Amino acid sequence: MKSPVYLLLFLLALSPVIAYAESQTISVETNSSSYEKGSSITVSGLITNYDASDPNEVFQITLRVIAPNNNIVTVDQIVPNSGGTYSTSVNTEGANWKLGGDYTVMVNYADQSASTTFTLIIPEMEATEADAAEAAEVDAAEAAEVDAAEKCGEGTHLEDGACVLDETVSVESTSATSPSSAETVSSWIYSITFPLLIAFVIAILLYLISRASRRKTT
Repeated sequence: MKSPVYLLLFLLALSPVIAYAESQTISVETNSSSYEKGSSITVSGLITNYDASDPNEVFQITLRVIAPNNNIVTVDQIVPNSGGTYSTSVNTEGANWKLGGDYTVMVNYADQSASTTFTLIIPEMEATEADAAEAAEVDAAEAAEVDAAEKCGEGTHLEDGACVLDETVSVESTSATSPSSAETVSSWIYSITFPLLIAFVIAILLYLISRASRRKTT
């Protein structure tokens, strides 16, 4: 009869541990739902059933802030307070915070996680300046390409940062330096015909001279 009583007492003794393991969670929130770039964001939350007395059960909280394009703009490690609460400040100043839109705050504690979102607003003047700076970079790149192309000589063009010969010029120069087959045949015929013509004329002259000499003899 005592065995069921002991078993019941044993299960009752384990129930706080089981309840602690199952109910431990982490929460996260920001002090506002939207911010302008350059503002400071306060991130806070609570770990339920937090017990700081056991060093083996105390972990740091990992915080990440993810931009609308899924890039991580902030990573931090936070030590919880003795009561399980935590709080930290995130500054939105800097080049990483260049996109307006919804950002996600994610926290992890042991195997627990939580997330929340906020909206970052980029001031119109700053957005205009960013667009102008980007346009200036494009113009500078195009101007550099034009300058490089002008340095290439006539009959060449810029390709992959190097000057290369134009295809038309290459064909023309090949045609100019190498005679065509038709021109070669014409020159060959002329070189044969001209001596034959001279020989024919000489033969006629000799014939006429010979005939005139015969007439005088008779």
